[in-house]
Amino acid sequence: MAKKMNENQLRFFHVILGSLIATLALIFGVFAAYSGSLSNLVQCSIFSSIGFFLLAISNCHKIFFMKWKHANFTNFIIAILYLIVAVASAFLSLNGKVVYIIVGILFAITIMINRVLVLIKSHRPSEIILNGSLFLLAAGLFVYLCIPGDTQMMTLAPLLYGMLIALVAFTDIFRYCFVGFRKNVLIRILKRTYTFEILYGLLTLIVGISIIISVSEPKFEHFGDALWYCFAVVTTIGFGDYTCVTVIGRVLTIILGVYGLVVVALITSIVVNFYNELTPKKDIDAEETKEESKKD
Repeated sequence: MAKKMNENQLRFFHVILGSLIATLALIFGVFAAYSGSLSNLVQCSIFSSIGFFLLAISNCHKIFFMKWKHANFTNFIIAILYLIVAVASAFLSLNGKVVYIIVGILFAITIMINRVLVLIKSHRPSEIILNGSLFLLAAGLFVYLCIPGDTQMMTLAPLLYGMLIALVAFTDIFRYCFVGFRKNVLIRILKRTYTFEILYGLLTLIVGISIIISVSEPKFEHFGDALWYCFAVVTTIGFGDYTCVTVIGRVLTIILGVYGLVVVALITSIVVNFYNELTPKKDIDAEETKEESKKD
């Protein structure tokens, strides 16, 4: 049993570490995109090189996280490609030569190779949609960079591959956060507990109250402002940028706040309870039996 706990702790450590690396890559990808939007190409190249390097580390981490027999050298190949792109971007920025088109082409090719290798291993619809979308974005960037055009138009390239760094890192974060997540079980729970109907009713209530508040409240000039206010009320965030001053607005706010609080708490508790009941425990029982047989 102690060995099992150690394995679970090690898995949790890998998830936290992988999420942290991917989050840093996401941050530097956003910085690269922002610098590219300001046409600060040297700074964009530096941020991009750091983002590429973090993506390379992330793929190396996946090798240890999934073990060699599951990685099939895919992550190792992609890590090498990301490392080459990172070194190229860093070398160009340090020498004052921002040949961002070459770096962008290498990055686009790396993403396309990565997504093709992933799709070869997995044929699930979610994987096809996610990786196919990233492949098309990378292919679009590749075509955009290869076609000669106006110099001012080409300055959009750093912005584009900075955004791609952020998207790739975000997909890694999403995978780490939902590792071991049983989608089929959750869908069954949502159907059995009428969660979709409840959420649809909540959405209808939000839209209806937003329309009334946008008409009755003097501080709300647009319907979007009222919708934003209702969203803050339902989520109990309460930014305080908009407030209701009329009686009808405050009454509707109380109704929406109480209804939203009850619905969110109710759905959360029901989903968690049903998930624990429907999640199969065969694997856990098998592991415990194996551990007991070893002790004997």
